[in-house]
Amino acid sequence: MSSVFMKPSASILSMMAVLFFVTSSALGDASDVFMTNGIAKHHTGDLEGALTDFDKAIELAPSDGFIYMMRGAIKKEKGDLDGALRDLNKAIELDPKLGEPYYSRGVIKRTKGDLDGSNADF
Repeated sequence: MSSVFMKPSASILSMMAVLFFVTSSALGDASDVFMTNGIAKHHTGDLEGALTDFDKAIELAPSDGFIYMMRGAIKKEKGDLDGALRDLNKAIELDPKLGEPYYSRGVIKRTKGDLDGSNADF
């Protein structure tokens, strides 16, 4: 049985990112372009490319906690737990209402043996 939903190809994701870039550039929000491109690259397995795009997005929007959360997720996936913790801490500092950074930070703390810190985040 084949699925109705298919994972989009890298070329389709790239075209979507370009379209989003053109639209966002006209509206003046280029950080969204890099964030969207980073998400697309992450979904295609290009973790280095995703990290680069999230770095650029943060340069353009350093007070956006969501971008730090996304970059932290990439760092966690790459095994850079300390870097992921720094980004997740920054995401929480900037936007304490985001729930995902607390959970991800709790998982990392548990992995590192900090059960009390992990429980506090959960």
